Amino acid sequence: MICQKFKPKQIISLKLNTHRLGSKTELEFLSIFKEIISMTLLNLPYENQISQYEEYFPNLTCLSLCYDDEIYFNMFHSIFNQFWNKIKRLEIHSAGIFCTHYDTNEFRTRYRMNFSIEYFLIDVRHVTLISMNNCFEHDQLCFLTTLIVFIRNMLNIRYVHLIITKDDVEYFLDIYEWQTLVNRSLKLNKIILQVTGNTFQNKQLTQKALNIQKELRNIRKTIKFQIKFL
Repeated sequence: MICQKFKPKQIISLKLNTHRLGSKTELEFLSIFKEIISMTLLNLPYENQISQYEEYFPNLTCLSLCYDDEIYFNMFHSIFNQFWNKIKRLEIHSAGIFCTHYDTNEFRTRYRMNFSIEYFLIDVRHVTLISMNNCFEHDQLCFLTTLIVFIRNMLNIRYVHLIITKDDVEYFLDIYEWQTLVNRSLKLNKIILQVTGNTFQNKQLTQKALNIQKELRNIRKTIKFQIKFL
């Protein structure tokens, strides 16, 4: 009934539960919405043939993947490697990231370089990473290191946006990791850490962010590194 009230050209965004979207026929039905530019997929299985969406939604430029559980980047390559060259914006909303330190070399080599993604957002605001992520090497920077390795595969990245809780801020203020990313990502010009929860303006954290900003500008004058407290 809802679909009858709208013309297909009026629909530019879709949100789909991939567990319920089980057949090619269902995708073909949805393909009447030719103007879709943004799509949200819920709990997309790692083995899913996401490349088929390119055929049905040729104008899709923004892809948002939402997971109820932690995402496992050593498996996520099977999805990432299928992205086509029109995807400019990638978002991941999840309950954190599994530790990948025990096979980091495998993680690095299995990802293909992506040349289209310009904006990357990862949202883990709904859980405290410190309590959930038990690192194999007991590394406090486990999440950040894994994330940096992942982002480095996006050669055209311009904007990195992280949404985290107030309890995790310190674990994202490592100058070496951000220098590694900026040195590798030649087009990157903005990094935002968005901090949620009941927080106050922490002078020590703010100073750390300013120090990172200063050091990153020694690499590239135009780079911006910011913390936003909400």
